Amino acid sequence: MSKQKTLHDAIALVDNGSSIAFGGWTVVRGAMACARELVRQEKKDLSIVGSMSGPHSDLLIGAGLIKYAEISYHGHEVFGSAYNSLRELQKKEKTVVIDDITITDYTSKVLAGAMGIPFIPSYIHKGSDLMNMDYDMLKPIRGKNPKFPKLKYQTMADPFWGREDVVLIPASNPDFAFIHVQEVGENGTARISGMEGADYYLAAAGKTTIVTAEKVVSEEKMAEQPQLNTIPATFVDVVVEAPYGAFETQCFGYYENDPYYIKNYIDASRSEETFKKWLDEWVYSLKDHDAFIDKLGKARLDELKADPVLGYRKNMKRKI
Repeated sequence: MSKQKTLHDAIALVDNGSSIAFGGWTVVRGAMACARELVRQEKKDLSIVGSMSGPHSDLLIGAGLIKYAEISYHGHEVFGSAYNSLRELQKKEKTVVIDDITITDYTSKVLAGAMGIPFIPSYIHKGSDLMNMDYDMLKPIRGKNPKFPKLKYQTMADPFWGREDVVLIPASNPDFAFIHVQEVGENGTARISGMEGADYYLAAAGKTTIVTAEKVVSEEKMAEQPQLNTIPATFVDVVVEAPYGAFETQCFGYYENDPYYIKNYIDASRSEETFKKWLDEWVYSLKDHDAFIDKLGKARLDELKADPVLGYRKNMKRKI
């Protein structure tokens, strides 16, 4: 049975107050069509967990969708800063509570969530201020909000070997996981080319996993080369065909980042007033993802197309 839906109907499944997570890696293969549709549908009070978060999380924070965030990095890498997130961090009266975690935290959280276990041990936090619970920004809601664990970390003696204590990192099972891939079968078998990140584990950890793809193909086609498949259909709940669904981030084998779009976004995000105007132009005034692609225009998108052999665009100029 096909799991395919429209992007609108897939995002309509997301309730206000849900916990969410995105696949990809900062400016690589982000599920940006999902992020824009979340904004378009004006979802509220979302909680987000992520590792190297970038365009998607800053967009959602700037548009007022996020209430709580557990993220290790906010930015657009070489392209510039995440000013919406920075502005929230600098406010005395917080409208978004942002807590600091590490990249390993995120991967450990979704790995534990994928395995169905409540936590996973680690050594990485020992000796750092991450273990200082005075810096736990989510401390006031722990034990009260069921979306978050009762403790950020817990230290435990090694019960097996009697070696040094370990730090326990709680699992994460977000209500919705959004992952963009190159190809997906109609029943959910997904294929990622290039950097995979922790998307396999995120797909398994998500209570509802939504996969957008450049192409939706038959499961028979996906079975012809099973060794190239990344995520099994059993992990995926909803499939959406969304060409350029990762734009403005890179999708290996299909297209590069758009540095000019990102620069325009960053410039607009420097103030709340200019960002509201940007949202009106690039999200709210466009009825759906197709309208967004039409606004970008074929000529612009053709300039970003990757070489089908190399997987990227050779000699692309990125000076902005």
